[in-house]
Order: sequence, then structure tokens, then C-alpha cells
Amino acid sequence: MVSHQARNRRCAERNFIRSGLGRNYSIIPASHAGVQLRVTTMAGIPADKPAAFPARLPVHVRWRDLRDMQWLLSRGVRMDASLVRGKLEGYGIPHFDELLTDAAGQMPDLPGSGQMLKVLEETVPPELATRTLRSSEWLEGVAVLLQKLLTGLREELAADNHRGGQAGGS
Repeated sequence: MVSHQARNRRCAERNFIRSGLGRNYSIIPASHAGVQLRVTTMAGIPADKPAAFPARLPVHVRWRDLRDMQWLLSRGVRMDASLVRGKLEGYGIPHFDELLTDAAGQMPDLPGSGQMLKVLEETVPPELATRTLRSSEWLEGVAVLLQKLLTGLREELAADNHRGGQAGGS
């Protein structure tokens, strides 16, 4: 029987691919075009955000993580709890279930705090900031969406934990 830790490690490894530099960068000389880099797959990117955001939250709010999670969800990307679990193991984040609970509890207030607007309006075109970051309806929608994401993730990880996995708990 394969241990959950071994399964999670393989899951985390599947979130990376090797990509040659020459494939994406035409300015790379031919002598370096075959250099292989380990890069996150498209499936692994959405797993990083919900793993990193609650872990950083007690010390630092990374507003871009909120926006990125909202953007991914609005495009129909599903956050895969097994991939998040692999990220947690790889990052060594302890007590993640508690961090998720705290983050979900703070979610109703975070997007509308004004800090998100201050930081993110520099990164988006003015018309997009007006439609999104400056709209109370959009901010409320983001708060609800992300609270559901974090709560759902906590529940999925807890259910898996009861089946014998480890959810990043104590």
C-alpha cells in the first residue's frame, strides 16, 4: 500500500514539468536552448495560491494572491485539494487547517479594506480598476467567493484527513 506521504510527494512532483529555454525564449543562443528548467504546470499554479495565502496571512497579506484566486475561479479553474496537499507538504506548512479557518474568517473584511485597492490599482488598467477594485459589489463578491473556496478547501482536506491522509494539521 502506498503511503499518503509518498502519494502527496508524487502529486507535488507532477505539478512540475521540464521546459527547454529555447522553446519559449527565441533570444537564447542555440548553445543554451536545451537547458531544462523545472516549471510549474498549469494544474499546479492554482494549487499554489490557496496554499500560500493562508500561510502568509498572519504576517503579511499578499493582495495579488486574492486577485489571482478570484481570477482563476472566475475562469472556471477548480482548486484541487490533493494538489494543495502536495504543496503543503512541499512547503512544510504546519497547522494549515487552523490557517484556513482564520483566513476564511477574515475574508469578509479583507477585500473591502482599502489596502487591496491601494496595492492592486497600480497593476491593472484604470478602467479595470473602476469596474472591479473600486466596485463594492465586486469586492463583496470576491469576499464571498474566496470565503467559499477556503472553507470548501478546509472541508475537503479534513474529509481526506479522516480517510487517512494528512491535511496539514498538527
